[in-house]
Amino acid sequence: MLFSLAAFCFLVNADAGANTGGAERKLLEILHDERNWVDPSKEKGLLLVLEGAKLLRAKSCISVLLKHLTYSPPSLAGSISLVPVNMWYPVYDTLPAIGLPAVQPLLDELRITDPVVRFGDKNLGENERKHTLIISCLIKIYDQGGHGRELTRARIELEIKKYPAKEVEFLESALETKWLRND
Repeated sequence: MLFSLAAFCFLVNADAGANTGGAERKLLEILHDERNWVDPSKEKGLLLVLEGAKLLRAKSCISVLLKHLTYSPPSLAGSISLVPVNMWYPVYDTLPAIGLPAVQPLLDELRITDPVVRFGDKNLGENERKHTLIISCLIKIYDQGGHGRELTRARIELEIKKYPAKEVEFLESALETKWLRND
């Protein structure tokens, strides 16, 4: 895998004239193609692209990565083994690697993601998973200084002050999760 990743980065950079903007454009092009997210035969290539986005800290990929935050590789379907969260949800590992530029888009997504599972939901639990993964990404980004939980909580509280009361329901619910509660 490491050799494949190194080869991928070399080819992307060679194609882009060692310009990381060109490499990011290539990654973005691949990530925008919905077939790569649904076709099981493209799983390994997609995981390689996600690793490339991590290495390049590809800011331009944030919006498409957020759209696919709950993506789980088809090869894990039906698996009951203990698999780390970053393998179940590889985008979860990519966004924190991009770092602080991902914070505001993550907060914007958190503000509009309803974590409540409702009877008859088409994708049962998908929004709840997404809500939890967003919180975890924020904690992971801010945890580089060792205070991820506290800093994430403070940042969400600041975000709440920016919007009218009716627009902050899901941000407030994030503060009540076991990850951010002040117990």
